[in-house]
Amino acid sequence: MDDQKIKEVCKLGQKEATCRYLMAGPAGFECAKNTKIARALIDARVEAGDFVAQGDNCDGEPPLKIIKCARCNWTLRPEQENEPCPGCSALERKNW
Repeated sequence: MDDQKIKEVCKLGQKEATCRYLMAGPAGFECAKNTKIARALIDARVEAGDFVAQGDNCDGEPPLKIIKCARCNWTLRPEQENEPCPGCSALERKNW
């Protein structure tokens, strides 16, 4: 997710206005709205009053494609898919 969307749509750091589905993942911020299990757990915790973030600010993002180095298992961002691995310089990948 790009920084502008995280600030303007997801409203990171804006307490109750922050999107409840904004999560930190291995490749940066991710949207959990379109993942059934995470969404159900988050919604239940919001209803129980366990979350400060209450926002439901957009239609969500597609789940993040996780890319791992096949040699050292380093997590790469999608834009790094064709670059040498920062952990070991390998080009081989495995998708999760």
